[in-house]
Order: sequence, then C-alpha cells, then structure tokens
Amino acid sequence: MPVEIEENICRALLAEWDHVGRSRRAVAALRRWAEIEPSLRPFPTPCDVVKRCQARDNVRASNELVGALLRVAADPLAARTLLQALLPSITARAFRAARLAGQADRRSVADWNQEMAMHVLDRIGTLAGTSPTWPAVAIVESAWWPVERLAEAERRTRASAVPVESFPDTAAAPERTAAEELVDVLVDAVNDGHIPARAAAVVFTTRVWGHGFDQVAAWDGRAFEAVRKVRFRAEAALVAAHRCP
Repeated sequence: MPVEIEENICRALLAEWDHVGRSRRAVAALRRWAEIEPSLRPFPTPCDVVKRCQARDNVRASNELVGALLRVAADPLAARTLLQALLPSITARAFRAARLAGQADRRSVADWNQEMAMHVLDRIGTLAGTSPTWPAVAIVESAWWPVERLAEAERRTRASAVPVESFPDTAAAPERTAAEELVDVLVDAVNDGHIPARAAAVVFTTRVWGHGFDQVAAWDGRAFEAVRKVRFRAEAALVAAHRCP
C-alpha cells in the first residue's frame, strides 16, 4: 500500500474505530450518555450512532444525534465518536484545502486531512456541552477557517517561490462535481455576507441532499412556504452576486 494512504489520518481513524466503537468500554459509555441524552438510547453501540449520524435520509435525526454527542463531548470517548461522525466532512474539506493550496497529490491531501481533523477535534473540545442549532456546521465551519487561511498562505508561497514555467506538464485537477461547486459557492457567499448561514443550509439540504421543503420545515420549525421563500431569496442573492456555479 502506498505510504500516502497509510499516512492518511482518516483511514487510520476508520481502521481504529471498527474496534473502538464496538468495545465493551464504548458500549458502557454510550449507556451513560443515554441517561443524559435520550436520543442515544435506541443504539446498541457508538458505531451505530455514527452510522445514523452519517445517514442522509433523515437530516433532523442526524442533527439531533450530533447535538447530543456534542453536549456530552467532555467525555473523550464521546468526542472521539463525534469526530468519527464528522469524517466525511473532514475529508471533503481536506480535498478542498489541497486544491486551494495547489497541491493535488495524495500525500498532500493526507496532510490536509490531518490538519482538518486536528482543528475539528479542537473545536469539539471548545464547543463541548453547548447546543448550537446546526452542531455539525458549527464545528466544521469554525475548524475550516484556520485551515482555509493556511491553504491560501501555502498557495501564495508556492506561487511566489516557483516559476509557472517549471510545471509545463502538470496534470489537471480532477473535475469537481456540481455538489462540490455548490458547497464552495455557499461557504463563500456566507463568509462574504451575501446570504445568512441558515439560508445556505436550506439551499444545501434541499439541492444537494434532496430533502423537500416539508422535511426542512418540520425539522426547522418553520412553515413550508417560509422555507421555500428562504431558498428562493438565497438563490436570488447568489445570482445577484454572480455566485451561481
């Protein structure tokens, strides 16, 4: 196996989790958390909690579980469980950081995975015991900001240190999916103040995950028509700001 893959922290976490998440210690810990957070009670092991968190068929249930784990994340095993649940987001942001820094090779992506995972774990520790409305977004977005700045600094350093003509045969980066482009557009639009974070979440949930306005309305406690208007206005603002992919 290539060394780049072996060094990928996300792959290491996946391999470790298969054992840790089903251990007797983890099962006992889950029972303790469930005494405080009833939404965790139906699950026999932390592995089952993570699987439910990562499922896309019920955003409300996933959001509730991520929030429950964050509230008990003062327990290191709960923090580890939450880190595992957020691995898909960590991996996605690592690829984005690598592209931003102008580094498309596997070793660089592995390095950015490690950087992003460290910041996510730090944010879990900082936010442990709190109840943000969108816990996964609160963790991942605040972890992404320093990683994004580091990737931009790396790109500037590479651009100033290496002449462009030194890379005449550099392979083009893989084509990005429409979902990846939309995520980038939404994050940038929120950071630049064009749309609020909650509106971006509605666009993402309905456009990328494919949930209907009725599902989002039930989850968010708003009327169907209110959710529809939120997306309409957000997308109109993206068009006006020339941000549509």
